Amino acid sequence: MTDARIRELERRWAETGAPEDESALVRARVQAGVVAREALALAAYCGSGVALELGAAPADPAGPQSWGVGLLRWGRTAPIRAVLSALGHALRTLPERERSRVVPDNVVEGSLYPCARRALGEVEGWVVQPGARTQQRVRRAGRDLERASTRLTQALNAQRAAARRADMRPVPDAWALLTTREQRIGQVAFALRSCVAAVTNSAPHQLESLVGRAVSHAGFAVAEDADAARRLAAQEVIAWALGHRDPVRMRVGKRGETQIWPGDPIE
Repeated sequence: MTDARIRELERRWAETGAPEDESALVRARVQAGVVAREALALAAYCGSGVALELGAAPADPAGPQSWGVGLLRWGRTAPIRAVLSALGHALRTLPERERSRVVPDNVVEGSLYPCARRALGEVEGWVVQPGARTQQRVRRAGRDLERASTRLTQALNAQRAAARRADMRPVPDAWALLTTREQRIGQVAFALRSCVAAVTNSAPHQLESLVGRAVSHAGFAVAEDADAARRLAAQEVIAWALGHRDPVRMRVGKRGETQIWPGDPIE
C-alpha cells in the first residue's frame, strides 16, 4: 500500500465523510503498518465502529472510571489523553463566577484556576513530546498547582476553625459551602495533580493508582455532563489511534497563534 494511495483515500474520506471510505482508509493504514493492530484495538475499546468492523475485539462493558483505568493496557498516554479531554470539557463548561461564600477570591479564581489551566497545558505538551524538558515543565507546573491547592486547604481549615470558635454544632463542611464552580475547579486540580504524578513518577506499580485517582476526580469535575465528557474523550483517543488527527498536538501547535485553551476541542 503506497503513501499515494493512502493520501488518495484520505482525500476521499474528507470529501464524503462516508463510513465505508473511513473503513477503506483505516484498513489501508493497518496494511501499510501506519496504524498498529494495538492501536486498532484501542480504538475498538473506545467504541470505534470502523475498528470493530475491521475485526478488533469489542470493548469490555465498563463504567466511566473502570473504562478510563482500562485504557492503561495501552500505556499511560491513552488514559492521560482521556483525562485531559474530560478536564478541558470541565473548564469550558464551568458555571458563571459567583461571589465565594467561604474563601477569598484570590484563593480559587486568582490562584488555583490559572494554575490548573497552566498544568493542563503543560501535561498536553508532554503528551505531544514526552522527554526530560517537557517533563520538567510539568513538574514545575505541578509544584505551583500543589501550592495553590494548599492555599485552598488552608482557607477551608480556617473556615472550619472559625465555625468551631463560634460554637456551631455541627461544624459545617466547608467544601460543601464552596460554589459549584469552585468545587469543579478543585476537582480539576486534584485530577491534574494525579496526572502530573503519573507523568513525573517512573514507578510502574503506582501508575494504576495515580490514573485511577485522576479518572475519579475528572468524573467529579464533569459529574453533571459525564456522558458528553466521556464521548468527547473517546472520540479524541479514537482519532489519535486511527491516525486521523491528534487533537492534543493540534491544540499545542495552535496555542501560540490563538487564544485556544488547553483541552479545547479541535474541529
